Amino acid sequence: MAKPAVRVLLVDDDEDERVIVGDLLRTACDRFELTWRRTYEQGLAAILAEECDVCLVDYRLGERSGLDLLAEVAGQAKPPPSHTSYRRGRS
Repeated sequence: MAKPAVRVLLVDDDEDERVIVGDLLRTACDRFELTWRRTYEQGLAAILAEECDVCLVDYRLGERSGLDLLAEVAGQAKPPPSHTSYRRGRS
């Protein structure tokens, strides 16, 4: 029986990051499904709908931050494991 794919949610407004994360996941893991959401609101909806096993969240998401998003879902019974990234030099 095949292991189920790990459902990875990427919340980031930069499509280049989606490509980079997808490439990195392909080299590290043979079974994953990458779902990409561009905005805070789309990411929140995907997390609340339990569309992921783990989420990767950009720090800057328009007027709000990735930390705001993770704080908003932290009150859930089972929030997914998450990571927030920040690259210096981005405007």
